[in-house]
Amino acid sequence: MTTSPVPIPRPLGLGDLLDRAFRLYRAHFWPLLSIAALILVPAGLINGLLTGSAVVNLQSLEESRVLDSPSGIDPFTPVLGYFGAILAALLIHFVANGLAALALTAHNVASLQQRPLRVGQGLRIAWRRFGVFIGMSLLRGLATLVVATLMVAPVLCVFAAWVGMIANAESNGSTLALLGFITLTLIMYVVAIAFYLIPTTYLSARWIVVVPGIVESSWGVTASLRGSWRLTRGNVWRCIGYLILLSLLNFFIA
Repeated sequence: MTTSPVPIPRPLGLGDLLDRAFRLYRAHFWPLLSIAALILVPAGLINGLLTGSAVVNLQSLEESRVLDSPSGIDPFTPVLGYFGAILAALLIHFVANGLAALALTAHNVASLQQRPLRVGQGLRIAWRRFGVFIGMSLLRGLATLVVATLMVAPVLCVFAAWVGMIANAESNGSTLALLGFITLTLIMYVVAIAFYLIPTTYLSARWIVVVPGIVESSWGVTASLRGSWRLTRGNVWRCIGYLILLSLLNFFIA
């Protein structure tokens, strides 16, 4: 059996990409479902328990506040329990989704190359490459945070200056000060979201193939980001369109 990928005669459009993906998942539905279930179902159950624990701790904190801790309950205990449960749930969510993405990608790559891959083999590949996935995620998150902060910071500075001007107008008895503040807040909020989404969407599009590169080409942490950046050069708009389309699809399914 050949291990070379099925040739693609031309660049695929968004519709062709989705059609190819749906056909791939239909042809390998049960192995892919098994991989997702083995990872995500236990993680979902644990996250459900942690969420319940967080709710209990929050309720305990509220009761201690209302009753002024008549039984001598330390208010910091439910606070630590609440944030500890939330952080643990977020960590489990990251680990489970990362392993699932790596394992599913490994199986899909094997399917495209027309070679068999058992569920256990895909999970072992995901575990071996998970360290690189963590490093890549941290580096990508840090880069995105820095770029987004640099984009949003000027908007926040302008907003702070306008707030000072409106506060002065209000102290002078201006009846339009409150209306101006509300209007400016809404405008700056929309502008800040736009200035945040533009760089994050662009970077997400340029790094859209990091996971396949980590799985198939054994890219390292920085090599995965550089390789994806190189491969998406000249196809940024197609990658952005694909990301938007997948986001809408996930939204409607959810």
